[in-house]
Amino acid sequence: MYGACTRSAGPCAPSLSGAAGVTDARALPVQVPLPMVNWVPLRNVAGTVFESLTDEQVLEELDFTEFEAQFKAKQSKDPLLKIQGRKKKKETITVMETNRAKNLVITARRIGMEHDFLKETILATDLTELLPEHAELLLNFIPTEEEISNLEKHSHHKDRLDEAERFMFEMLKVERYESRLRIIAYIGFFDEILLTALPQVEAVISACDGLLGSKSFHKLLEIILAFGNYMNSAKRGSAFGTLYMRITLVPNSRILNPSTCTTICVLIGPSTC
Repeated sequence: MYGACTRSAGPCAPSLSGAAGVTDARALPVQVPLPMVNWVPLRNVAGTVFESLTDEQVLEELDFTEFEAQFKAKQSKDPLLKIQGRKKKKETITVMETNRAKNLVITARRIGMEHDFLKETILATDLTELLPEHAELLLNFIPTEEEISNLEKHSHHKDRLDEAERFMFEMLKVERYESRLRIIAYIGFFDEILLTALPQVEAVISACDGLLGSKSFHKLLEIILAFGNYMNSAKRGSAFGTLYMRITLVPNSRILNPSTCTTICVLIGPSTC
């Protein structure tokens, strides 16, 4: 049921169950380090399903040799190598803020392109290789003037630049880097932008059609034109119309008599003065 028994490999482990339902904390003769099982052990199994269970027979019959070979835990690295690795990390050059650098590294790895190939792709505006959403992500990491200045100072030590800094350093070699990324993102999302903009455009057209057919609006324009001609007649002469007219551009001049009344008030109605 449990596999071939190999008692010759060593003594079988005794049962973990003890008297009065209390378990004994004993180590089993494991030959190699194995991964941990994430559970909470019961110190007292009295009154539980485990009270009548025992693993003694299973431990005696199972051969864990193959199991240990398959699930052997990875050995920790030599402490000396860790120290050397930390020393090497300290020697790298960083010019970016920590979180910004970390997010750039995540983005670069997500794109998954070598620096040279990515540069060629951006220069060619190749949407088949660089997805629009990836271009949009890269736009969040356009080098600042300070970052550019600091990277230029360390250009002779580019091999010592940290991962994020090296990526940014290489992308700076792309002519009009930001503009090209924006073009890729715009082309890629054009259909989506169009679908979003169409209802807004249609709403504006509908509003314009409504105003063109409104007698009240026509009357308002006549009144504004009359006031404008009256106010400009002394210096500019009269006009039969204007190329464009915005209510917000109507002179909001105050009358000489100390008052809160303005030309806007007059257009709206005498009662507002």
